[in-house]
Formats: sequence, structure tokens, C-alpha cells
Amino acid sequence: MEQLTGHGGEMNPMSGGNGRSLVGLVLMGLLFLLNPLQTDGQTVLSPAQEAFKEGFAYHTGEDGTQDLKRALLFYHKVLKVDPDLFPALYNAALIYTDQKENAHAQRMFIKAARAARKSGDMAAQYEALARNGLGACLQRDGKMPEAEKQFGIAIRMNPALVEAHYNLINILAKEKREAEVEKAIRVAEKLAPSSRYEVLKGRQKAQESGGGTKAVGGTVGIVTILGAILIYALYLRMRRSS
Repeated sequence: MEQLTGHGGEMNPMSGGNGRSLVGLVLMGLLFLLNPLQTDGQTVLSPAQEAFKEGFAYHTGEDGTQDLKRALLFYHKVLKVDPDLFPALYNAALIYTDQKENAHAQRMFIKAARAARKSGDMAAQYEALARNGLGACLQRDGKMPEAEKQFGIAIRMNPALVEAHYNLINILAKEKREAEVEKAIRVAEKLAPSSRYEVLKGRQKAQESGGGTKAVGGTVGIVTILGAILIYALYLRMRRSS
């Protein structure tokens, strides 16, 4: 499989990171954010925009019909026109993940991570999402050291990405690295506060008391319908400011 190497040094991600405050806005006005061309008062979408709109509709089921296979076909159609369009790469990776096609998902997350580097001020946020997704796929394949590395990179790129912290802590807990778990939880609560860590704390206490515990698999994080909406909203915001 094609390998993706890490960046050296500290990243300087944008503040915020999870973008959840954007979701309500996007749900109400996504179609108005497509940034179409206007010709003689008529709205005109480019071929790539039209294909993405179709894929997005099937992905989210916004018209009442969710069809991930058709969504994937449209995303790949977009990528034939623009191979480096991050939203199409990332959303395709999400679908492959949902379908448990890990090899395809990993390849798409790698491509998404590389494409993210061309995203200006949003580059760190985008690549962190892709790295976290790649790490989750690697974890599901049992490649724990590789997964841990990807989660660590995602955290350095975007310290506010809750999912990456959660996934890293989960790996450490599964390997019974108690001291590292405690440290990772402290860091996560400082940089990316979330109630989700309470589950991991409870699991850690159970381990320390001698009770059996079972770690969950890695989560891509924003792999739901809102995830697809969110990543496109972030992309559009970046395009509008460029």
C-alpha cells in the first residue's frame, strides 16, 4: 500500500477544529453555499459541482433516498475532473469505511491527506481529519503502531480534534499502558474537552481494579451524515476566502 510519511516539527493548526457550530447553518443553507456561477440570472453549476451535488444528495439522503453506492460513483466522477478535491476524496473514504472496505478507505484517506495540503489555511484541519480516518482503518486491521502514529500526527495538526484523542487513548488502554493513558486523557481534556473521555476513564478504572475491559475499535470520527456536511462546509468557507 502507498505510504504516507509524517511531517516533522510542530504544526500550527487553526483554533477550534471540530466545527460543530457550523452544522446548523449548513443544514439550513447547504445549496446556497454551492457557490455556483450566475449566467443571465440563471444558476449554473460546473460539471464537478453538479456531480458532487448528486453524490452528496445520495450520501446524505437529503431527498429521502440514501444510496452510498451511487454516491460513491458520483464522487469518483468528480475526482476524474478534479483529482485533488478534498471533500470528494474524504467523503469517498467515509463511504468505503462504512462499507468496511478498509483497503480502499486507506487509499482514499492517504489521497485526501495529500490533497489537504493544498487547502491554504484549512490544510492542517483537513489533513488531521484524513490522518485520523487512516488511523482508524489501520487500527481495525490490527496495525496498532501505525494507527497510533497517525492519531498522534492528527493531534499535532489539530489539537482540538476530539476523535483523534479518543482513538489514541483507546489504543493505549487496549495495550494496558496505564501511565500513558492517564497522561493522554489529561492532555485531551485540556486541548479538546469532551464528555466522551468519561467512557475511557471508566474503562481505565475497571482495568486498574482488575476487572476485564474491552477496547472499542477506532472511529473515523466524523463518518456520519453530519460529517459529510461539515467537511463540505469547511471546504466552501476556505474557497470563499481565497
